[in-house]
Amino acid sequence: GELGSALKTIVDEFQKSESGTVASGGGKSRLSSIADIQRFMENYPDFKKQQGMVAKHVALTSELSAVVDARNLLDLSELEQELACEESLTDSFDRVETFLADPKVLQDDKLRLVALYSLRYQMEGERETRFLERSLQDSGLDKEKIKAIALLRKISGVAVRGSDIFNKRTVMGAAKGIVRRQMEGVKGVSNVLTRYEPLLASRLAALKMGGIGALRESEFKVLGGSASNRASARPQQIVVFIVGGATYAEARCIAEFNRDNATRGMRAVLGCNVMHTTASYLEDILRSSPQELETS
Repeated sequence: GELGSALKTIVDEFQKSESGTVASGGGKSRLSSIADIQRFMENYPDFKKQQGMVAKHVALTSELSAVVDARNLLDLSELEQELACEESLTDSFDRVETFLADPKVLQDDKLRLVALYSLRYQMEGERETRFLERSLQDSGLDKEKIKAIALLRKISGVAVRGSDIFNKRTVMGAAKGIVRRQMEGVKGVSNVLTRYEPLLASRLAALKMGGIGALRESEFKVLGGSASNRASARPQQIVVFIVGGATYAEARCIAEFNRDNATRGMRAVLGCNVMHTTASYLEDILRSSPQELETS
C-alpha cells in the first residue's frame, strides 16, 4: 500500500530526471553542444546514484510482493482486521477454518488467527475454539505452540483485561462499535488492513482533549501534586512506556499522533523493553509459564 505508493513516486521522479538528461525518443542524446555535455557530466553522479536507489527499491518491493503472494498475506491480514473489529462468530469461524486448510498459509500464521479468534470469542466461542485447536494439531503444528492459545486467554482474557478492547462488554463499548462501523460506511476506511486501533490511541485522544484528568485514576496513578492539579494538567510532552513489550501497531499510533498534533506542540514518545511480533510474544508466554503448561 504505502510502500507501493512511495515507490511509484520515486520512479516517477527518476523518470523525469532521466528524460531531462537523455531524449526519450530513438535513444538519441540531447547533448548537442559543449554546454550540454558539460551540464550532463556535472549531473551524471547524481543521476547514477538515483538510478541505483530506484533499482534497489524496485528489487526489494518485488521480493516483498512475492512473499505477500506466496503466503496469501493480504487476505490473511484482512481477516485479522475483521476479527479485531467486527462481531460475527459463525462467519469468522468459517473463514478461519478455510485458512487453516490452505497449504499456502504458514503454520505460525494459522496459530495467530486461532489465538485472535479465541480472544475475540472467548465466552461464546469456546466450542469453536477447541475445534480450531484440533485443526491446528491435525495440520502438524507443535502441541507446545498450541498451548500458547490457552495461556494467552489466561493472561489476557476477559477475566483479567482492564479495558473493553473489543467494545462488547459494556453498553458504551457496543455503542462505540456501532458508531465506528457506521462512520466507516459513510466516509470509508483509508486502509482496510489498518482498521483496528490499539487501546493506546484512545488514551492519547483522551489526553489531548481532557488532559490527565480524562484518564481513570484506577488505571493511571499520578505521583505528586494535588487532585486539582491532576484535573487541569495538559501535558505537551508525553512519554509512553509499555512494560512487557510494545507492537508496531502502537508505534504507528504514536507516529500518527505526532503528525496530527504537530501544530498543537504536543509530542509523544514510545518506550518499551522489546518490540514484539506475534511469534516473539507467544514464545515469551511459553517461556514464562512452564508451570501453566504442566497443568494445561
